[in-house]
Amino acid sequence: LLTVKKSEEANTTIITQNSAHHYFNRVKNSFKMAYRDKLITDNPADRVDYIEQKETKREFLTFEELQALAKEECRYPVLKSAFLFSALTGLRWSDIQKLTWNEVKFSDATEWGIYFRHKKTDGVEYLPMTQQARDILPKERGEADEKVFKGLKYSAYMNAALTNWCSKAKI
Repeated sequence: LLTVKKSEEANTTIITQNSAHHYFNRVKNSFKMAYRDKLITDNPADRVDYIEQKETKREFLTFEELQALAKEECRYPVLKSAFLFSALTGLRWSDIQKLTWNEVKFSDATEWGIYFRHKKTDGVEYLPMTQQARDILPKERGEADEKVFKGLKYSAYMNAALTNWCSKAKI
């Protein structure tokens, strides 16, 4: 996994070390289950060196950059709202895309927050919401099972619009 090349001429790997780490763990777990279920008499993954996961550097926007984006027009208003809401809450794209109104709740004890199930990890979490994040939500609350950011889809058009919007904001 760590030495596969794109071609004999190119000296670059096809996948990153962290991808190799995750792929290896999946294969290793498959062998472990097969051994446990007595489908194989030996677990060959036990004899292969572990692939370390590298620490990744996370990029983030500064407060000034978020302000510049908030002031700048975006071709798709739903993209702008969802992006800024994501930045203010820390929710992943996949969680923003599937967020429904029944997950946005108010209680006297916790005030406004989001009770949601992570798409990636399937874990349930409560996330408090700031006033800024609440102000980004559509003014009209939809039905309980209706998506908060209606029309938000992953596409090349949305990616291009995001890139264009960031360029216009000088980011």
